Amino acid sequence: MLQFIKKHPKGSILIEAIAALTILAIITAITAPAILIALLTRVESKRISQARQLAQQQVDSIQQLLANSESYSNSSLPPSTGSTSTSNLTSTAAPSDISTCTNIPCSTSAQAAIVTLNNTNFVVQTFRTTGVNRNAIDSTIAAGSSLNVPVAFRLGVRVYGPRAITYFQKGGALQSAESSSSTGLQSSQVNEAQYPLATLYVNVVKSNLSKSQAAYTQLLTQ
Repeated sequence: MLQFIKKHPKGSILIEAIAALTILAIITAITAPAILIALLTRVESKRISQARQLAQQQVDSIQQLLANSESYSNSSLPPSTGSTSTSNLTSTAAPSDISTCTNIPCSTSAQAAIVTLNNTNFVVQTFRTTGVNRNAIDSTIAAGSSLNVPVAFRLGVRVYGPRAITYFQKGGALQSAESSSSTGLQSSQVNEAQYPLATLYVNVVKSNLSKSQAAYTQLLTQ
């Protein structure tokens, strides 16, 4: 019995290989951007989580200072914006100096410090209202006493990502409020360079005083 072997021309094998490579290239071109965006989104989400962690750490450290220390100075607290109004705190300008201050708290609200978390650098800005001084609720404390320190105030914390450092060092101006627009890869990267990744505004009160409630009530009226 004769057996016939069908032979493929050499040219058809080359065409099939080119077709397969073309299909592979098309699939790669379609899926690569989606994969890249997914990876960058994951990195951005991680940075936002870290930024929120840093912001909360600043709030916790100030609360612990007030709760655990009987004697602290104004220099131990975040810098005052000079305003007594808690509603004006969000309008505090973004930091215009991220190189002079190396330890939080900084000297002025215009300064921010570069803080490293898990080998990633962030910019942290802290500030507060003038708040309620202790002698405002306790007449036994003299105005010039070292104990006459703020015992209730509104605290603000903004945390910017690593892109903001490069952007600022190239002459860019940071923005004070979180961006409401983050659509698209390019837009997201621009937002991360200019806007804070996390912001917190909270009322802080020294809670171990006999008149802590009075301080808090007075703060709410400011």
